[in-house]
Amino acid sequence: MDNFKIDFEVRNTSESEKMEFGVFCDRVVEELKDICGPEFRVKKAEVMKNNSVKLCGVSISEVESKIAPTIYLESLYKEYMEDDKNLQEVVNSILKAYSSHRDPGKFDIEGFLSFESVRKKIGVRLVNKVRNAKLLSGVPHRDFLDLAVIYVVFVGEKESFGSVTVKNEHMKAWGVGEEELYTAAMENIKDLIKPEICGITDIIDKDIMGYDALPMYVLTNRSGSYGAAGILAPDILRKFAEERAVDLILLPSSVHEFIILPETEEMDINELRRMVSSINRSVVYDEDYLSDEVYRYDLKKNEISVMG
Repeated sequence: MDNFKIDFEVRNTSESEKMEFGVFCDRVVEELKDICGPEFRVKKAEVMKNNSVKLCGVSISEVESKIAPTIYLESLYKEYMEDDKNLQEVVNSILKAYSSHRDPGKFDIEGFLSFESVRKKIGVRLVNKVRNAKLLSGVPHRDFLDLAVIYVVFVGEKESFGSVTVKNEHMKAWGVGEEELYTAAMENIKDLIKPEICGITDIIDKDIMGYDALPMYVLTNRSGSYGAAGILAPDILRKFAEERAVDLILLPSSVHEFIILPETEEMDINELRRMVSSINRSVVYDEDYLSDEVYRYDLKKNEISVMG
């Protein structure tokens, strides 16, 4: 692919009628098969993401490769429909994306078979327990209030990093239990998740959240991806609460972050819960939804609970 030309002649530059999404996906796959030729495998891929959200994508790989990046087509279809991109421009975008992400860094597939080789790469994600019931039936996990902790193995480096969800068959092949996965993940969480707490205006438009008079903070991570799992990091909430000598209210903004409020007597928990629910339905993508609950961190107990 290094010498693969993607600036090919654009055919059918204008389309009188836009295609439905299913037809669009099939046409994209067929175009890519024609362009890539027999040296590449091009397949349509339907992937179950967080909260049982199904996405349609196309996977491309060299015939001899065991790695097949998947490029999802929903956002490209939106560009096709709304930005007047034609099919060949979409295909060009996919080829450029594949060229940029085809190398997964130093991911050692053979080494993935050994627990010791992946131990320092095991991380965690927080997901909604009810909405991910099907996923949870096939992966090691543990309950955390109304949520669930699942495990991933981080692969690659820097811009090309990704993750592989740990499944029951991985755990069985490694000869370990869920407790060992959790222990490893907690040892790695500060290095892999890199949780941090910062002012809300550094991350989110405060007007979206309301409560302008209250100090608000965001617990997330440097990548902004699945940062809500940072709430599991030992001492991160304790140190933050100790500095302010208060208990904390935790609002699940998405799987990527929690909003933190120092607790006050004037707070109306029902109103906060309504606010979280409203934002989840109007702003948060289905795939990023975490919970409608409101949580409380008790400094004295060093404990998180769901507010009644």
